[in-house]
Amino acid sequence: MKNILLVEDEFIIARMIENHLENMGYTSNEIAMSGEQALQAFQDTKFDLLLVDIKLSGEIDGIETVKKIREHSSVPVIYLSGNSDSQTFERSKQTSPVDYLLKPLKMEQLQESIEKTLK
Repeated sequence: MKNILLVEDEFIIARMIENHLENMGYTSNEIAMSGEQALQAFQDTKFDLLLVDIKLSGEIDGIETVKKIREHSSVPVIYLSGNSDSQTFERSKQTSPVDYLLKPLKMEQLQESIEKTLK
């Protein structure tokens, strides 16, 4: 079974995504509410995919979090963002994500992206 780390600081959105992942047959061992929590979770557990919100509470945003993870791993990343501005998108491309999905999320689009990535 594939293991997905969800990095999302909005509790309701995180639970909605987690429920959808479970319905798809994936596990989400942990929901990280900040970049710092995500880095700790990544040290403790092997993940097959990261779903990362770009705007996070805490000291570092989602892109900086992924940059730090990229120092040790090439795990696939799908960004989830409410920002569609070109500057944010260009910053995200530096970390080689497999996808960049805009909020509000369409669960069918998220599912398709996950399935393409983990096949």
